[in-house]
Amino acid sequence: NVDLIDWDLTGAFLQGTIFTNIAESGSRFDIYNLSETQRRNLGFRAFSLIEKINQENPDIPSIIKIIHSDDWDPEEEDNSGFNALIVAIRNDMTDVALELIKSGKISLNYLTPRRSTALIYACLYIIENVAIALLETGQSNPEQINKQGTSALTLAKKNNMTKVVIMIHKPSSININETGFNFATRDNIVIADYLSEDHN
Repeated sequence: NVDLIDWDLTGAFLQGTIFTNIAESGSRFDIYNLSETQRRNLGFRAFSLIEKINQENPDIPSIIKIIHSDDWDPEEEDNSGFNALIVAIRNDMTDVALELIKSGKISLNYLTPRRSTALIYACLYIIENVAIALLETGQSNPEQINKQGTSALTLAKKNNMTKVVIMIHKPSSININETGFNFATRDNIVIADYLSEDHN
């Protein structure tokens, strides 16, 4: 994906209504300022969301607008092997990270080359609301351990992220039709039967 296109803006090819209101910089123009029609006429289909996130002064509203569109590639990676969600977390762009999670378009269990997930990074950078949002989806794996032997739980405990620790430790639901061991009678019993009995 190319941000800036080197063309002679004085050339006849660039004259006409589809090139009005383009932000010029010398002999280059920024494709992010093009309308959808202008980009389509030029043959551009998708934005590099990661490049937008990494801009020196990122325009958060325009990034969120792109997330809500189909003009970006959810599988895009940067040179370090990070997807857009992890890049947003590393850049402390909470609003962007939350919008990416809500979009349902990007992998929440994407693994970096060092086997880290977005949840691990959210705990590493102590961005609790992003970590909570990831856990609430039920699609983020809190048990993932990276190549350094670190998990989200390890980092959450280290960084005093109490709510995240509680959510990771939250017990799973119990199927009362399963069998459990009764220590009083030293035998197995269906949990539902035990609950229906009078133990007074």
